[in-house]
Amino acid sequence: MEDRVQSRRNGIVTQLPDLPPSSGLLENMPTHRHEGEFEWFYCVRGGGIQIAASRQEPVQVGTLLLIPPGVPHVFACGPAGCCCEVLMMPGDFPGGSSPAEVEAAQLLAFLAHRVRERGFVLKLPPEAARTGGALLTRIRNWMFRSEFGSAMRIQAALLELLSLAFALEDPPRFRSPAVMPKRDDAIETVLYFLDNNFHRRISVDEAARIAGLSRSTFARRFAAETGQSFCVYLNSLRIRAVEGLTANGVPLPEAVHRCGFFSRSNFFEQRRKYREDTLHFSD
Repeated sequence: MEDRVQSRRNGIVTQLPDLPPSSGLLENMPTHRHEGEFEWFYCVRGGGIQIAASRQEPVQVGTLLLIPPGVPHVFACGPAGCCCEVLMMPGDFPGGSSPAEVEAAQLLAFLAHRVRERGFVLKLPPEAARTGGALLTRIRNWMFRSEFGSAMRIQAALLELLSLAFALEDPPRFRSPAVMPKRDDAIETVLYFLDNNFHRRISVDEAARIAGLSRSTFARRFAAETGQSFCVYLNSLRIRAVEGLTANGVPLPEAVHRCGFFSRSNFFEQRRKYREDTLHFSD
């Protein structure tokens, strides 16, 4: 397949294309990729096949997709064509440092790794996927309005779009909001892994292998990305998970066991040590 690179656009771009049926063989269709943008795609009518990287995924009404920057892709319409909502989101969205903006950046990085690993069709509950489509429509409509408040509404809708990640079966529920992502892909791969595996024993050496780095380079880049050592960060995830479970009525002995601690005394010891270590790192 031919692969075309589309140059980076500035800002958010939305469109509502009504695509005709595709002709020719799938393997002969030219792909393209975006240098610095995420492409959100929601099927309103019709359907087809989304070809991205080495995957071919069927698309039907109500399907919500996310294509990260740099991924070669092309959409092949079915016999009835396809009407779809498309949103190009800058890869550095939202770009601020408030707690909500930091968490949104974390969700975007989490989604990028998840779709690369599990497929570009977001496996959301149908109602959540429909909400995503409605948000794309809302954003597109506000893009063409000039009245006061449109920009703020677009920003709020984009943040709501990213928050759909919490409807997935494995959202990153316990990441610290103090961690400001700096787009280190190797470290983000480890953070994504920890989101789903913090309950088991994970050594620094294993984490370094996942990142594809030497132990010393990994330790240095992990601290630069998160502001914490690997052990402090991992224990912070576990501590936040225990506190979240107990707040929802899970007995403490069960919560500490489910989150990777040996016992309640081990949990309290690590929580005390974590607080001391984070004070040290903040100095």
